Amino acid sequence: MKSLALSVRGTRLFLSGFTVIFFSGLLLANPILISASIIPLLIYLLVVFIDPPKVRIKEIDLPSSSGVDEIVEVRISGDITGGPGAAVVYGEVPEAFQLIEGSNYVVISKGFKEKAFDFS
Repeated sequence: MKSLALSVRGTRLFLSGFTVIFFSGLLLANPILISASIIPLLIYLLVVFIDPPKVRIKEIDLPSSSGVDEIVEVRISGDITGGPGAAVVYGEVPEAFQLIEGSNYVVISKGFKEKAFDFS
């Protein structure tokens, strides 16, 4: 909760600082101040109005049974919709299991189109 408060405070300082610089540039008719403040404000507004990526897990392929010291392979598939950006998909490993090879997470970067993924 503390990081969220710092994020809101930082955003508020960012917006108020560049807004003061923008209106100072308008008041003084200084194009350097106006352009130095309008670019970060436009980037901020662009980022706020673009939806983040949304991940939907379609299928988690688990074996029905396994024995002691047996290697179990788990497959996760799904798709990513929404705006551009990167999404982190991971499968939790229970305490009774040990990850021997590979990874239990994958970072998927997508553009403006939908993207499907499948990893094990």
